[in-house]
Amino acid sequence: ALLWVTNPIQTNAVTYIVQRMTSLSVTFCLLSIIFYLRGRTSTSSTAENHSKAKKALNYTGSFCCFLLAVNCKEIAAIVPVLLLVHEIFFFFKNKKIPQKNIIFLAVGFSAFFLIVIYFFLGFNFIDRILASYSTRDFTLTERLLTQTRVVFHYMGLFLYPLADRFHLYYDTFPISKSFFSPITTVFSTLGIILWITAVFHFYKKNILIAFGLTGTLLTLLIESTIIPLELVFEHRFYFPSVFFSLTLVLILYTLASKYNISPKIIFLFFTIFITTNILGTISRNKVWKDELSFAMHEVQTNPGSVRALVNVGQLLINNKRPLAAKHYLHKALEINPDDIITLNNLVVLYSNPPFNNYTRTQQYIDRIIQLVLSEKNKPTDNQVLYTISHYLYLNQRYRDSLTLLHAIEKYLLFPDLLLNIGKCNIQTGNFVEAEKYLKKALQLEPANKTYQFSYALSIKDSHKLKAFNIVAKLMENPPEDKEEQESIKILYSELKADIFPQNS
Repeated sequence: ALLWVTNPIQTNAVTYIVQRMTSLSVTFCLLSIIFYLRGRTSTSSTAENHSKAKKALNYTGSFCCFLLAVNCKEIAAIVPVLLLVHEIFFFFKNKKIPQKNIIFLAVGFSAFFLIVIYFFLGFNFIDRILASYSTRDFTLTERLLTQTRVVFHYMGLFLYPLADRFHLYYDTFPISKSFFSPITTVFSTLGIILWITAVFHFYKKNILIAFGLTGTLLTLLIESTIIPLELVFEHRFYFPSVFFSLTLVLILYTLASKYNISPKIIFLFFTIFITTNILGTISRNKVWKDELSFAMHEVQTNPGSVRALVNVGQLLINNKRPLAAKHYLHKALEINPDDIITLNNLVVLYSNPPFNNYTRTQQYIDRIIQLVLSEKNKPTDNQVLYTISHYLYLNQRYRDSLTLLHAIEKYLLFPDLLLNIGKCNIQTGNFVEAEKYLKKALQLEPANKTYQFSYALSIKDSHKLKAFNIVAKLMENPPEDKEEQESIKILYSELKADIFPQNS
């Protein structure tokens, strides 16, 4: 337990506030397992009803903790599999299990997993998972290959927890393009195969080691296989390290017993290792004391990370230190001249004091537009592109704004995006295209008054009476925005004059 709790790798799951959902979920996962085992191992007593009630209470507690764990984070979905592993390793071992029981368990757990998958992803979960890869810089195959290396990276961090090896941003972590690119992919894949082979070997020789090896891999499954999450996050080893710690201790004590190593030496080794871990954890937590010091540390330990450099730049801008921000943002741009998020931060930097450099600002905006036209934008750029498209619209650069909005449309579709595409098309005189997009927006949010007004604008020439009826209703129940109210009044007057000239 000390080996697990003191390791500096746990900082991301404990100190990083957003990922405390991981530590909370794991807490409930462990409680769920404990309650289940208490119920499973409770023996019959003279008061049989009391024994049954005790079992029922423990199983209920296990189920409730499981529900709480899943609600904290979906990684808890692996708990039923861990319970099955407990059954196979500790209750069914050396027992002849009736075939009907095996079928019952297989069907039961398969049904449970299908229900869990449906609950989180829906019936078309395979299509949804594959579609989600459109928002990533890697394919499903590349992710699966890369994760073989990531798993051993986590283990390496746990075993050799040097402070400078820990990062929040892993954008410099190489993606595996094939088994031999990089070459370490083939070795890590073989390592996974050997790990699984070791499970079967130790199942007969040392059941606890086999259990630890199995638990480590199983708890990595959800976040380190097919789901298109970011490739590396250290908090993902929080749950697996429970079983990894158990495995390490058992292997060392088994070796000590086999080679007659004194228990005092083993104890001394663990004392030194745990003490080192404690010091490392204290040091790591000092780095997390505030955003800027943490960001600076990330840059120092991972100088090639564009995300780390941009993060420092953003924080320095927010802290009114634009000259310092300029240094880090330009360094990020040197590493990756095509990074749209870096370019956007330079737009923010040069459009504000002390620079107020309109020419440089436009140069960076034009560069972003060029990258989008060359299809070099990434799904992670969508928020930035959306913000810049609004800036371009306000500056009457409607076609450039449309370019960015259509780039976002390839990955995302939401009502305000449809609205803005429609508004840009109105400004460029393409009313047919505007009508198409605004109609889609209204289908998603039919009660939205801004959408209704924009739709009326798009059909004011082709369907005047329909547009007039929409605007007339808006006159009776106008939106809160004063500027929009004035625009509605103007359009109402124009349409009324066209449709009812005798009443004008």
